[in-house]
Amino acid sequence: MQRFHGIKIGKKYTLEVGEEIEIVTGKSSIYMNSEGKITIQGTDVNVISTAGGSGKGQLNLKGVDITTRAKGEIDTKAQKNITVKGKKILDN
Repeated sequence: MQRFHGIKIGKKYTLEVGEEIEIVTGKSSIYMNSEGKITIQGTDVNVISTAGGSGKGQLNLKGVDITTRAKGEIDTKAQKNITVKGKKILDN
């Protein structure tokens, strides 16, 4: 017999943890520590921004360095322009 345990929260819920927290289910996990490190891991990870269902949301990645690594193909699609800016753009 499977059991469902759930919590319904009104407007805000804060869980404050001292050093670190990890949520694990099967092959997926979310890890955070007090130093600011966040790791999201899974066999297939999707990040979706929809702006309340309008499909016009923004997804912003900001950092000192952002690294993308793939053992296979990286596929980028856009319905409008793709802009790449940098001091020097390298192509091999």
